Amino acid sequence: ALNVLYWVYVRPSVSVISFFYVWLFEFFTIGVAFEVAEVGGALLLKEKILPRVDNLVTYPQTALLHVTCDDYDTVLIEALYKQDYPLLDIFVLDDSHSDGLANRLSGLPVTVLRRGNRAGYKAGNLNNWLYKYGDNYKYFIVADADSVLPKHFVRSMVEFADHPKNRHIAIFESLITNWNTQSKFANLQNIVKPLNHKISLTLENRLGQTLSVGHNNLYRTDCLLAAGGF
Repeated sequence: ALNVLYWVYVRPSVSVISFFYVWLFEFFTIGVAFEVAEVGGALLLKEKILPRVDNLVTYPQTALLHVTCDDYDTVLIEALYKQDYPLLDIFVLDDSHSDGLANRLSGLPVTVLRRGNRAGYKAGNLNNWLYKYGDNYKYFIVADADSVLPKHFVRSMVEFADHPKNRHIAIFESLITNWNTQSKFANLQNIVKPLNHKISLTLENRLGQTLSVGHNNLYRTDCLLAAGGF
């Protein structure tokens, strides 16, 4: 109704620019309405936490994929093999222009995987691993070049994924917080992170669907293979 009144108000001076302003105003009001409704719902509803296995009896074979393209940090890569999950294979999917990363990581318990081209960018890099190694793993976790994972991350994600009631879920997202506190932009993002997490645990867990952020999450391998990859 507000937008219709606005259109009536500007109609006497109809022009391309007035038409543009009307639709800009339309998207603005829809966006504000959506955000207000989302925040209100998150504050009113209780968190819905997915069930998880208390103690894993068996450990499904899981892969941890570290995706990089000229932005690798050897310190962060070294931190990956400190996970407390026993059946974990670590792969560094290296799309960098230089092929020297394998030499830098020699002696570490990681497998560096390169390909002949960069077709498909990050999706192509992940698919290259998926088609070569995917059949060997029940789950795989994707970490970006700047991901810092706590040592219990893989275990916790598998505990959620392996619960019988969660077998219909293909992707498990984690709650991400910016660790680079020296960056003003990251600090600004961190201000709204608690609210983002609240929305995830209340609304998105109830809806059972959300857009994947593409990293710091766990995938059920057979689902990705059945879908044809990324």
